[in-house]
Amino acid sequence: MVNNFNPQIEIKQFLLSRKNEVISKRPSIHYLEAYADKLLDIINRWKAQSNETILPLTLIVRQISIFKSDLTGELEHDYEKENKRYRQKWLTQKEKIDSIKRKLITAYENRTNEMLQ
Repeated sequence: MVNNFNPQIEIKQFLLSRKNEVISKRPSIHYLEAYADKLLDIINRWKAQSNETILPLTLIVRQISIFKSDLTGELEHDYEKENKRYRQKWLTQKEKIDSIKRKLITAYENRTNEMLQ
């Protein structure tokens, strides 16, 4: 693993660059999609740098895929129709992607600790 690869820093930079969207009254679905895509990009680069299979990543990729497919549908419909319940549903989806992010960070930390031992 290359030393300059650090998912925590990359994710933090991404979130800071888009923090205004999170606090807006009507945050965009595109934020959630971009967040998921950022996590996938990090995973793909991590896999490319590693010469072995990292099992937790397979599960995390699957969870991201399910998350992205769930975004289209009711949440997208509420966004387009400007329904009042949209904000709460968006926050629920953000909690889901934040949970996936924590799993990715944990997997990275565990892998780093294993390599140091």
